Amino acid sequence: MSQTPKNQEFNDQATATGPVDRNLTQNDSTVLSQIFDPESAPTAGIRIDNSLPEDPFILDPVELQFLKSQELRAIKVIEELAASSSSKESREKAIDAAAQTIATLTTTHPRYASAYNNRAQMLRFRYGDNVLVNVFDAPKDEMLRGVAEALLHDLDTAIAIATPSSPTGSISKTQARILAQAHTQRGALFRATAKALASSPLKPSEALATPYLFPGWNTERFEEASSRDFFLGGRYGNEIARAMAVHTNPCAKLCGTIVQEAIRREFMGGA
Repeated sequence: MSQTPKNQEFNDQATATGPVDRNLTQNDSTVLSQIFDPESAPTAGIRIDNSLPEDPFILDPVELQFLKSQELRAIKVIEELAASSSSKESREKAIDAAAQTIATLTTTHPRYASAYNNRAQMLRFRYGDNVLVNVFDAPKDEMLRGVAEALLHDLDTAIAIATPSSPTGSISKTQARILAQAHTQRGALFRATAKALASSPLKPSEALATPYLFPGWNTERFEEASSRDFFLGGRYGNEIARAMAVHTNPCAKLCGTIVQEAIRREFMGGA
């Protein structure tokens, strides 16, 4: 159904100015804007500078091209596996070999953020997103605990290396892409962990494979961390993360619940 000019004018004004703020303080307006429009948050100003080198720590273009070619070769193996019908054993061996190729890059070039991000993606492909949780209510063996630690370390390291030193600092498109992917990966990992904890009969300290890395964390804490990572992943350019940030934002969900209840009461005559 097409809108009337009057409705269109109202929607245009609302889009341009945000929620109507009569009699609201500046702080109230800011809070409401962030609830209804996550894009208005203070960290919105990501500065992409096309004149910056792709990687601030690998300035030799020949060296960077070599590193990228090694990554692409390993990634191609994963892509071919995803489309193949090979046995589980052969798939796992191929993924482990590809991950080892990337691991070599992190050893020779410890500040090459892209390698950490890609190795984390391979570990997720190999072991799934429930690697942080004892899904079957049994302690994780030492090898899987090591995988969980390595996965978290890789994502944390990629983010730490690629994040600008100043909140207002400029970054290259490549840095933004790495940050978008790493934050989105960590957001997905934390979201899967939160869902697994919510359905587990165990306490978080018992259900987590690496509780020493998350002292005091519970389902809600993982949900909040997931929402924050999705928000940042979306801010750096990942569209899936942007959508997930709105979906998982606790303020937005609370607001939606309140609105739904108000509508229900209105239709039921205040009941």
